[in-house]
Amino acid sequence: MTNEITLHHISVSEMDNNCYLLAADGEGLLIDAADDAPAILAMAEKAGVKITKVLTTHRHWDHVRALEEVLAATGATHYAAFLESPALPAP
Repeated sequence: MTNEITLHHISVSEMDNNCYLLAADGEGLLIDAADDAPAILAMAEKAGVKITKVLTTHRHWDHVRALEEVLAATGATHYAAFLESPALPAP
């Protein structure tokens, strides 16, 4: 176990949304599955981690378009603000 955290980033969609991946010890925390699930999953593979957690910062449509697909592909735990959660496409 190294405990070193690395930050990875891609920009997706016509909205140029940022997706961030915090990676450490083979696990990744994805911040906003905005769009383009294949690109997000490729980012994690390139970083050498499995996405185990996804944090959705807010419910706007342009920040959640790949959420269901990423969660289905990874089995990750999803985190979101309590007041935002009813409007999100995934629990």
